[in-house]
Amino acid sequence: MSTDATASWSGYIFQGEVALCKAIEVINTHIGEIPDHFCLRLEQDEDFSIKTNLLQVFQVKGYLSKNSDRLSKYKSVIIELIEKYHYAKKVEKAPFDGKQLLESYRINKRKRPIYCSLITDKIIVDFQADLASFIERYRTIDFKKFSVIQGIYTIQNITNKIDEEIAKLFPPDCLTSEDIALKRNYCLNNIVNLIKERHHTKKIKTIPLNEIKGWLNKPDIVLNEDLFWLTIVQAFLKTFSEPLFLYNRADPQDASWHDKLSECYEKISELPFDSIKKMIKERLNAHKGLNARNMRENLARYMDDAIIYNIINKAIEGINIPPNYENLVFDLKDEKYQLSLMSCKIDNPPTTVDKIKLQNFLKNIQDNNLNDIDYIITEQITFDSNSVADLKRNITDVPETFGDSTIEITNPTRNFALKKLSESIKDLNS
Repeated sequence: MSTDATASWSGYIFQGEVALCKAIEVINTHIGEIPDHFCLRLEQDEDFSIKTNLLQVFQVKGYLSKNSDRLSKYKSVIIELIEKYHYAKKVEKAPFDGKQLLESYRINKRKRPIYCSLITDKIIVDFQADLASFIERYRTIDFKKFSVIQGIYTIQNITNKIDEEIAKLFPPDCLTSEDIALKRNYCLNNIVNLIKERHHTKKIKTIPLNEIKGWLNKPDIVLNEDLFWLTIVQAFLKTFSEPLFLYNRADPQDASWHDKLSECYEKISELPFDSIKKMIKERLNAHKGLNARNMRENLARYMDDAIIYNIINKAIEGINIPPNYENLVFDLKDEKYQLSLMSCKIDNPPTTVDKIKLQNFLKNIQDNNLNDIDYIITEQITFDSNSVADLKRNITDVPETFGDSTIEITNPTRNFALKKLSESIKDLNS
């Protein structure tokens, strides 16, 4: 059985979030010292397992795509969990090739089955707890040691569930929501890195629950660049996926939007972490810079949930052709339209304050080397390429009190236009 939640970084994240939440739930049941042998095991048995005085193994499926609420999506996983932990796997040498190993499952059930669970984001609408739709071999297992946990640990609620469990470990009102979030992402970053290392080295990773408790009690966690980008990428994916839970799929228009957004989310979430980070930093937010000395300020100002919905989600809904999912660029007749999170109002002609804003935007676009596009799609700004070039040439006509010697845009090398989303949709659908 594949032990990936999905073969993607977002799969690692959801798998890691559920593993962390289940581990802290166990920690919260113990007042005082936790026995040393209590541990979280990553991809040793399944996606993760928790070893206390008994072993519990878990598969995690965070599907959001079409038919993700149907048993057909999960039936093979359920069958293999039962075969593996309620029966037993038998490995034998092939009769005519001693080097080849053949795997099969025994006919007789284990005397001591292992507790196993499938955790799904969705509620499976046609699942029957007695496995009535399965063959008799699977209907006669010990159901006290098998479960399908549906819609309890979800992509939408898992962050809040972890935060609630973390809060239980500390006196009331002792931590701010920012403190809790930092602790959560510090632990999650450690777990995700261990999962990635497990895939790279093939070595089993085991974390004592006492060690996880130590992470949570660490008093001097710093929001460094790694934690910043983990938080940003995680927040972007979650914000982008939220409408998937809100569409009325009985309505044909909503169903169409759901399927388009679902496909886009699935394609983006399959990208490696560094690719998603690059898309956000060098594409969607190419107009924004980061202050390396103040990551908390960056976190507060770098992204806005409403802007993601108003630009990215609305573009996916409204534009008939799909984008390049690696950079969210729409290509029409060799003209490239780059989605962005640029969402300020600029007068035409721009005021002095507008010029200062544009100076910063254009400098950051230059620094992020966004040079292969014809249009940057914004929420509210439209300037043709000649106007943008003119703004670049004259952008230094701002008060002398505002100066930055690192800005050099009086001889622009790029020739792109800014176009608001409503106009871009009309162009791309023409």
